[in-house]
Amino acid sequence: MDEVKYLNIRSIEQVEIPEGLEERLSMKIDQWADMEKEGLKKGTAETKPLKRGILTWSKFYKSVTIAACISAVIGIGSIIGLHTSRKKAQIDSFNNPKLAQAEVQKSLWLLASNLEKGMTNYEKAKEITTKTQDIIDNTLNDIK
Repeated sequence: MDEVKYLNIRSIEQVEIPEGLEERLSMKIDQWADMEKEGLKKGTAETKPLKRGILTWSKFYKSVTIAACISAVIGIGSIIGLHTSRKKAQIDSFNNPKLAQAEVQKSLWLLASNLEKGMTNYEKAKEITTKTQDIIDNTLNDIK
């Protein structure tokens, strides 16, 4: 599992490609193209679409294979992500109590200053609301 942890693009680029792979692939692609041309000339049943369903069996198997690969990648990625997040949680803890206390005090000071700003805005809003309510009450009393 530790080998997968450090997998990156450079390690993938270092994978050796077998000799002659490119030639074999291009020969196979040419062979498939020739088979497709012959099938179109003859008008065989293989080139005609199936009328029974939307998906042919080969498309169905391809779809299932793709879905299985995607779910495997997501599963492996989530397992690796959980593993690294647990390690980060252990790394983030403080070993020095004085440093931990200083960080807590800093956080509490930041919270207090933001709360004070919010309370100032609240007082202003309360004053405006009170004035508005007084104006509405006076207007309603004048109408009666």
